[in-house]
Amino acid sequence: MNRPLPKDAEFKYPLPTPASSESGAEGQSVVLPCADRFFEIRFESIGGLGAHAAGQVLASAAVLRMNLNGAHFSSYGSEKKGSLVRSFVRLGPAERPIRTSAPVETPDAVVVFHAALLRHPGTRAGLLKNGTFIFNAPPGPVPDELAALPRTSRVIRINALGIAMEEKSRPNAVLLGSLCGAFPFLSADTVLEALTEEFAGRHPEAVASNTRAFQRGATEFEVLEGVGRGEGDLPPARAEPAWGYETQPAGGILPEPGNMVWNDLSASRTGLMPVLDREK
Repeated sequence: MNRPLPKDAEFKYPLPTPASSESGAEGQSVVLPCADRFFEIRFESIGGLGAHAAGQVLASAAVLRMNLNGAHFSSYGSEKKGSLVRSFVRLGPAERPIRTSAPVETPDAVVVFHAALLRHPGTRAGLLKNGTFIFNAPPGPVPDELAALPRTSRVIRINALGIAMEEKSRPNAVLLGSLCGAFPFLSADTVLEALTEEFAGRHPEAVASNTRAFQRGATEFEVLEGVGRGEGDLPPARAEPAWGYETQPAGGILPEPGNMVWNDLSASRTGLMPVLDREK
């Protein structure tokens, strides 16, 4: 059984010196933001936007390149585009094993891949009062739903879909860049190396576009001020039956046509209309 670590503890571990660096160069050190527990990230997405791959890349970069302990796993229904996906990443010091594969209920960071998911309370559930909420949306008015976030949380907006379309990449590359930009202990160069390695073998043509998308995500995000109005940590959301003998609609009424009882699929039915640009 793990014993709690002192709250004033800091973890600094030298990273392996890259083969291309000069001999004798000092390795970097990784300092986790939280010393007494794991650093936890939750990706909220729909199938096809690359949340599962983003979690894999981030965890592998932390374990293989930053000398951290890490775990990644995802939760999703049928493996198809449009279904709801949650991807979880836990990071900790190399000396502290991660012995749980439970979903991340109280994340330090929530990354939302699709703006339609913002209307679901479960998307932001459990965010810590000093947590970071990153969401994919174009510039414009701040969604009213974000007022439920803690007032002390950090809210970041990035037009990941727009950047991905311009660079012919995917939103996951952009959002990984934004996550690294928001948390300097996640070395952007290191995570980008892991992202490049992930796709270099299967899709070498995507490496250059992913690199551009990642770099833009790390620099073009917007920190929104005065968004959240909640107090303290948000309560976690635990899975409960959507319908029971007290809550099910009477008479076979379908209040949400096109959705399942257990899974709201409305986010998958939103998108963009193609536009013909004759100049291109």
